[in-house]
Amino acid sequence: VHGVAMGVVHISYTLGSGCVASWVMTVDPLAPIVGRDSVCLGSDRWLTNIVGGGVWSSSVPAVASILFDSGKVSGHLAGITSITYLLPTGCRSTVQFTVIAYPGGITGTKKACPGTNTTLFNTTGGGAWTSGNPGIATVNINTGVVTGVYADTVDITYTILPGCAVYTRVTINPLPAPVTGVSIMCPNTKDSVHDATVDGLWSSSPSTIAKVIDTTGEVYALAQGVSTIKYTLPTGCFRTKTVTVQPLPI
Repeated sequence: VHGVAMGVVHISYTLGSGCVASWVMTVDPLAPIVGRDSVCLGSDRWLTNIVGGGVWSSSVPAVASILFDSGKVSGHLAGITSITYLLPTGCRSTVQFTVIAYPGGITGTKKACPGTNTTLFNTTGGGAWTSGNPGIATVNINTGVVTGVYADTVDITYTILPGCAVYTRVTINPLPAPVTGVSIMCPNTKDSVHDATVDGLWSSSPSTIAKVIDTTGEVYALAQGVSTIKYTLPTGCFRTKTVTVQPLPI
């Protein structure tokens, strides 16, 4: 006899003489186990079955244990176990259940400036990157490239299925104040640039056109052309200003 659907059926055995023996057969109810078939290591999840009165069990409790009367599964060790729901009738439903370890720690440079990038890494593949506040920093979902937007701190998260996640805090350092001062010079003259933010250093490129004193901001025009003056803070965040050295008259 093969049970097909819940209910009661008469099973008959008939001889060639026409004599019949019969038996009443009951197919008891059985329903599938419902719920996600995986959990993160150290986390809990609930499984359910619409047929009441059953008892839950796990084939490998060291991997995942389950409360016999509630369907609450707790992941203890990365691996696979079988979760069974057994009814008093002897009917049972079974599902394979996986405990997934959290991804490894996030590495990489965890600071940037508004408008600059830094890249974070995780050795566990197949995950997705997200930012706790894209208004402070965005992150590429696949590559882990973080782009600073606004000076503050933000949590960057790396998640693998079924939602196992690790995070790290990234600091977006502030830019210095805008650079002020000279913009146009003549060769063989001296002037200066300024920044209201303290503790930075000055540099120029190319320094053959305009050279700046790193601590004072004094600019010396050397030759005709355009030079970029940069003011950099100890955090690496910087501002720039263009200085144009005009040609001398003939």
